[in-house]
Amino acid sequence: MRRFVASTIVFTLSACIAVPLGASHGEPTPPAGTPELTFTTTYNGEDRLEWTRPDDAFRFDLVRGDLTLLIQTQGDFTQATTVCLADDTFQTEFEDADEPSVGEAFWYVVRGGNSDGDGTYDSLSASQVGSRDAEINAPTFACP
Repeated sequence: MRRFVASTIVFTLSACIAVPLGASHGEPTPPAGTPELTFTTTYNGEDRLEWTRPDDAFRFDLVRGDLTLLIQTQGDFTQATTVCLADDTFQTEFEDADEPSVGEAFWYVVRGGNSDGDGTYDSLSASQVGSRDAEINAPTFACP
């Protein structure tokens, strides 16, 4: 059994701009900051994902996918996303009792959200090709 969590799978959110009271608020600002995703195994053998809470995020979406399929499709998250594990959760941890098949592995990404909207699954790294958001939001398994 293998699970995979890497910094290239963790997303980076857009910047937040503070607006003084009485100023025009303009466009809504989804969360900024990058939740740092970590993976551990609990005493009862379940796998626990935990992430940090950016200052302006109070809810989170967590999705999981098939790492083998992600590699075979050259990074196509539309095909590789398999389940929304947590939708708009206020928690910063999740225990995943599912096990990948022998020789397979899971990948995970998390994004923050606030009253202005959802953040992004994108890493905003120069090595990232295309947007993960459109691909992860496309499958029927995406978080609504």
